[in-house]
Amino acid sequence: MKAPHDSSPLSRRRFVGNFAVGATALAFGSKAFEQTATSPKKLGIAIVGRGGYASGQLAPALKMTQHVEVRGVVTGSPEKGQKWRDVFGFRATSIYSYETMHRMADN
Repeated sequence: MKAPHDSSPLSRRRFVGNFAVGATALAFGSKAFEQTATSPKKLGIAIVGRGGYASGQLAPALKMTQHVEVRGVVTGSPEKGQKWRDVFGFRATSIYSYETMHRMADN
């Protein structure tokens, strides 16, 4: 059975979801992600815009992966950043605000 074509306008939610899928595919296809059995290094990511999608779907799925791990968050709330740190075990210096997120490149 063929799936019906979705002709509804592209909402912000659908755009962000599609962008996340595309960005993930690019990360998985990049040389930075290539791993061998002798190379246990994981691809570290920071979650930005941690709404219901990130906390309810993306983060739980990432906890089950073998080659990717959450190493930081960008948040407007230090308390929420600490909760994410408690769950994922990354350093306190990996909790960024929207004003300091440019520093991720140095971490």
